Amino acid sequence: MKRVIAMAGILIFISAFKAGDENISLGEFEKDIDGWEYNGGWEFKGANGSLNATDSNAKSGKKCAVLKGDFTDGGSYVAMVKKLIFDPEKISIWVKAPNQKALTVRITDSSGQTFQTKLDLKATDEWQEVVLEDFEKIPKPWGGAKDGKWHPPANQLWIMLSAAHNMRNRKTDDTIYVDKVSYVKRIEKK
Repeated sequence: MKRVIAMAGILIFISAFKAGDENISLGEFEKDIDGWEYNGGWEFKGANGSLNATDSNAKSGKKCAVLKGDFTDGGSYVAMVKKLIFDPEKISIWVKAPNQKALTVRITDSSGQTFQTKLDLKATDEWQEVVLEDFEKIPKPWGGAKDGKWHPPANQLWIMLSAAHNMRNRKTDDTIYVDKVSYVKRIEKK
């Protein structure tokens, strides 16, 4: 009898873990930029920038991503973009952005509808975690279904360095470091 109860307890524990508690990596940046692409915010002319893996400033491991933006000639943002099919409940991003007061994050659903939000940052030189969840609570999505409802799965994630969020001067250059981007898989409610 004890063995059956113990086995049942193990099965419940395993089921609970598989149900969405696991963080699934979208970027550790130890070898390269893990399939992320650079986007220069080209619809707003003037920004220059780059996306690379760097040997300095990593949150964990030896490397992290570094996103640089130069807005002295204009532009609004630069971004790192990951295109893949994934079904997130929430997304965790570790960022080191001492000159930014917020991080803009954009996620696109299966219909092509884009949800974009600003996540406030603490004024610090240290690493901090930002979490994106409750996608339907993000106001004014555009494109795709245009209904404000989340249509899983996601097919793009954007992490943006915005000139408007720079605490020093909108028309300057800036750098953010990104590491340990992960998500928890969405559980369908029955």
